[in-house]
Parts: sequence; structure tokens; C-alpha cells
Amino acid sequence: MNPHCMQTHSGRIVDLSRFCEDDICISDVCHALSQIIRFTGHAHAPYTVAQHSLLVAEIAPPEHRLWALLHDASEAYLGDVASPLKTLLPEYRALEEQFQKVIAGRFNLPWPMPGPVKHADRVALMNEKRDLLLTQHEWPGEFEPDRKLHIVNVLPGWEAETVLREAIEEELGGKS
Repeated sequence: MNPHCMQTHSGRIVDLSRFCEDDICISDVCHALSQIIRFTGHAHAPYTVAQHSLLVAEIAPPEHRLWALLHDASEAYLGDVASPLKTLLPEYRALEEQFQKVIAGRFNLPWPMPGPVKHADRVALMNEKRDLLLTQHEWPGEFEPDRKLHIVNVLPGWEAETVLREAIEEELGGKS
């Protein structure tokens, strides 16, 4: 097998050097994101990228909900790399952008990602930091979290997977 290929949860073989719209499977995305833990595992509970995506969709304007649900979909194929490490890996950032652009094309989403989705992602991050990290240190570009928004329950991975898949399917009108 090509060394650039990976097998997804559904059994698909994806060539990461030639990632295309046909490689994208919503059930693979939801499953993978439900297994990837935010904050490189340093939160006080295993908080998944799937649950983070749901939070971003809750914060984003309704017209950008699908983009919010899929804003980290590239991580289903590339894994999650902590933001501080991404600053040291410009090739990873370029690859992540390339994958997100393919994902946007697959779902007819505008490119680049709309500003309100990026903002919702930052608001989610600040609230997750406040609610999930045991100690609070100042981060570059940090701003006040939304005081009305709290991460009350950390969902088990299987539940985050199901809720994310259902939310995406709802946005797609049942067509995934």
C-alpha cells in the first residue's frame, strides 16, 4: 500500500497525498472526531473534538452552522495538533488548509471559512479553557469567555459522535 494512505473507520483507503471530495465520509469524520481529545489530553476530562464542534455550532450564527460543525473535519484525517505546535509546523498548517478547502467544496461551503465561524471557534476555546483546564494561565490572543456559556457535561465519545452525525445530517437535509 502507498505510504501516504490510511484506512478509515468505515474501511475506506484514503491517499493523504491526493485527498479529494470522494474521500470524505461523514460517519468517518464523526467517529474520528469523537475519538480525538482536545488540549492534547490535558483537560480534567476527555473532551472530544466532536463535542467542541457541537459547541462551535451552538455559538455560530445559524446560517453558518454546517461550517461550524465541520470546521475541524480535516482532523479526522490529519489528527489534532495543538495550536502552539502548529506554529512550529507551517507544512501542517498548509496541509490542514488544503484539506479544509476540499471539505468545503464537498459540502458547497464558502471558502475561506467565514469569519463568524472562526470567531465562534475562538469563543468556544476560551470557554473550554476556563471550564476544562485546572489552572488558568494567560494565552496569546486571549479574550474573556462568554459568561453565559458553560461546559456543563463532557459527553462520552460515542454520544458526541452520534449527536454530531445527526446535527450534520440535519444540516444536509439527510443527504451525507
